[in-house]
Amino acid sequence: MNLPSPPDSQLFLQELQAGDEGAFHTLFELYYPSLCLFAEKVLRDSVGAEDVVEDVFLNLWQAKPHFNTVDHLGSHLYLSVRNASLNVLKLRDRASKRQHHYLTSQPQYDEEHLAEITRQEGFRILYEAVRTLPEQAQKIIRLSYLEGKSNQEVADLLELSIHTVKAQKRRGVALLRDRLPGDLYFILQVSLSIFFKTV
Repeated sequence: MNLPSPPDSQLFLQELQAGDEGAFHTLFELYYPSLCLFAEKVLRDSVGAEDVVEDVFLNLWQAKPHFNTVDHLGSHLYLSVRNASLNVLKLRDRASKRQHHYLTSQPQYDEEHLAEITRQEGFRILYEAVRTLPEQAQKIIRLSYLEGKSNQEVADLLELSIHTVKAQKRRGVALLRDRLPGDLYFILQVSLSIFFKTV
């Protein structure tokens, strides 16, 4: 599995602009979960978040805009979801409009949302990377780090010894370190430090 974007970025972008359904489906699969989480942070409503994200993808499909890079496309998606979510808040309640005005007037507002985008994108890349691990290591990594279960709980659930759980955790993190580029692995260490704690 290629992480985190298609192997030939320019070809992929050309296919998207040409209306290729396969390329659009790949884009949807890559970004939909993390965009929904991002929208839900703003709306505090999972159903509303899904509606917003689906509308953003529909608009993208209909407009077929040109993007120079996959990173530019990703930034466009997050920015579109953020703006659409804020518009929903304004339409729902006039009180939300006052709250929105207060938040957008604060200097840290954009920094906070940029940090949240980075965190959600980190989770998206991490989930994709975990899916490439061997089945046993994948289960243990998911239960231990993504669901926060203790070594004993994981061992009980999978009917394994604690020694096996610890060994598989070390193996899983080592495989992720080998499969992710150095700079990306470093970013994940910083933004998802709970995942990369000592095992």
